[in-house]
Amino acid sequence: MRLLRNREVRRGLLLLTGITAALCAVGWAMAVYLVSARRRYRALADMSQDIDRVLHGLDSQTIAACDEGELAILSSEIRKMTVRLRQAADSQHRERMQLADAMADISHQLRTPLTAINLTLSMLGREGLPEQERRALLQELRRLVTRMEWLGAVYGDHRSG
Repeated sequence: MRLLRNREVRRGLLLLTGITAALCAVGWAMAVYLVSARRRYRALADMSQDIDRVLHGLDSQTIAACDEGELAILSSEIRKMTVRLRQAADSQHRERMQLADAMADISHQLRTPLTAINLTLSMLGREGLPEQERRALLQELRRLVTRMEWLGAVYGDHRSG
């Protein structure tokens, strides 16, 4: 203990103790930073996997909520975007179904007069058809064509409106 009586040794020892304490504090700060960064990157990786699941149609998963500042904002915005994308996809699906139903209805509505027109034309093509029947068949053709024009106008207006 005689060594500690020496002023230079005491100063050197105090200096080395201070440097050691400072290095320990820096080490702890680095460890805390690394743990925090690892947690943040893990949250980002989880968000990335959640987004990938949503993009591949496995939308039963929800984007995990984060507790940290920037990640919490990002997570919130991604959840909002996901909800909007799902709503848009649902709306497009409904519109496609309505369009398919409308096309089937139009097809059915046009097929009926077309069938009648074909039958009337085949009857008009018969030889020796009396003039009165020919006029009646032509009048029937005009009525069917008028019906088809009306259907075209109705469905044409419906489609644009």
